[in-house]
Amino acid sequence: MRLPISLLAALALGCGTEPEPAAAPAVVTPQLPQVPFEDASFACCANDRIRRILGEYLDMQHALADDDLALAQAELQALRGVALDAADDDGLSGHSRGLARQVAGQLEPVAEGSLDALREAFIEVSKDVIVLAQANQGGAKLVAVGFCPTTNANWLQADSDIRNPFLGSLDLSSGAFRP
Repeated sequence: MRLPISLLAALALGCGTEPEPAAAPAVVTPQLPQVPFEDASFACCANDRIRRILGEYLDMQHALADDDLALAQAELQALRGVALDAADDDGLSGHSRGLARQVAGQLEPVAEGSLDALREAFIEVSKDVIVLAQANQGGAKLVAVGFCPTTNANWLQADSDIRNPFLGSLDLSSGAFRP
């Protein structure tokens, strides 16, 4: 088979000038809408048992944000204890008792775990505590839902500045409040 002369010439000459090297695509970090704490927060919790769960949860959130394993483990035990108490409280709705039971159950397997294991469990616990807090609004404690784009997870916090419990010192201020 004979190739046309124009094709042979093009192959021999390299088809003209060298193409420009492709530029690496720019990394685009999605920007989360910055909602102030005051606009994202809600009051929780009128019920004493739920208020105790929230208090221990917030203490654990602080310990994880501060990378304090010993304190996080202690707060995990305290949170588990108040969640078990709430799960047996006939004064709470069945829904709230069920959520409290789930919180306690999720914490039991990681009681002596590493900081990473506690953070993984905190992702799941946060889902239930957020629902529990939203279902039991009232009272004087203001909390807001924070969102971590790295872990694609939410948490509750009472501080007006983001303190990410899932990343701690790796990127403490990463995230935004959810409206």
